[in-house]
Amino acid sequence: MKKLHFWLIDYGCMIKNWLADLFFTNPPKDYLEKRGENKSDIIILPGLLGKWSFMKCIADMLSEEGHAVHVILDLKNNIFDIPHSAKIVQEYLEKENITGAIFVAHSKGGLIGKYFLHYLNNDKRALGMISLATPFAGTIMAKMIPHRAVKELSPESPIIEELGKNKEVNKQIISIMASFDNHVWPKEGVILEDAMENITVEAFGHHKIVFDKETHDIIKKSIRKICGFSNL
Repeated sequence: MKKLHFWLIDYGCMIKNWLADLFFTNPPKDYLEKRGENKSDIIILPGLLGKWSFMKCIADMLSEEGHAVHVILDLKNNIFDIPHSAKIVQEYLEKENITGAIFVAHSKGGLIGKYFLHYLNNDKRALGMISLATPFAGTIMAKMIPHRAVKELSPESPIIEELGKNKEVNKQIISIMASFDNHVWPKEGVILEDAMENITVEAFGHHKIVFDKETHDIIKKSIRKICGFSNL
C-alpha cells in the first residue's frame, strides 16, 4: 500500500507539470539575462514526453543562483530518438557559441546528455552533467509500452547497450536517484559505473525527484563540483 501511495503522489506531480505546458510555453527572458560572475551555462534536458516546463522549478532555482539557464525548444516533447536529440543539443550549443556548459537532465534527458558527451563533445562545449532518475541501464517498464520512443529505453535496446559500453565519459556525470523509482526497474539501472558520483535522495518517485528540495541542494553543490573538477 505504501508503494501505491508513492505511485499516486508521483503521478500527481507528473500530471501537474504536464499541465504547466499550457501556461509556460517559452522560458522567461531573464533566464539568460541574470548570469552572475563565475556562474555556468546550464542546459535543461527533460525526460520522455516532458517539455522544458516540467523542470521549471529547477530552472527557476538555478536562474536565481545566477546561472544562465538554456531551454532548447526544438526538443519539443522529447520523443525523438536519442542520437537525433543529442544532435539538436549540439546545434543549439554551436548556434549560441556556448562552451563549458553543464547539462541538468531528467530521465531520458540524461541519456541524451551522455550520448552528447561521448560522441559530440569534441570541442568541449559541455563540462559534464547532473542527471536525475536516468535509466542508464534501461528499464524493464519500457517493454510494456509498444511505442518506439519508449522501447528505446528498454535494457535490450541497441542505444542503451551502446551507451552502456561507453564508460569513459561517466566520470563527467553525477547521477542522482530516488529512494524509490516507480519507472526504473530494476532500481540499480540508475547507478552509473565509474560516475563522478552516484547519490541517493529521500524523494519517492521518478517525477517527484525533480521537485525535491534535497535534490535541488545537491544540484547546486554538484555544479560547483563539476566546475572544480574541470579545472584540475
